[in-house]
Amino acid sequence: MKRRTLISSGVSLPLAVASAQASAAVERKTYVFVHGTWHGGWMWKPLRDRLQTMGHAVFTPTCTGCGERAHLATPDVGLETHITDICNVIEC
Repeated sequence: MKRRTLISSGVSLPLAVASAQASAAVERKTYVFVHGTWHGGWMWKPLRDRLQTMGHAVFTPTCTGCGERAHLATPDVGLETHITDICNVIEC
C-alpha cells in the first residue's frame, strides 16, 4: 500500500479527532514501514507520529546503504542485506 493511500485513509485526521478515535479503538496494532530506494525511515515520520498518537507501535527502519546509512553502502549490500535488516527489526 502506498504511503499516500495510508495517509488519506483516515490516519490523516486532525490530531484531536485521531486522539478521540484512539481512545475508542480497542485493538492496537504494530506496523513496520519499509522505505524505497534512496530514502530512509525518516520519510514515514508524519504517518508514524499519527499512528503512535493513536496508540499503535510503529517501526520505520532505514536499510543498510540507504538514506542516512548511505555511508555503509558497499558492493556487498543488496536485497539480502535489506531483508536481513527488516527481519532483525521484527525479531528484536
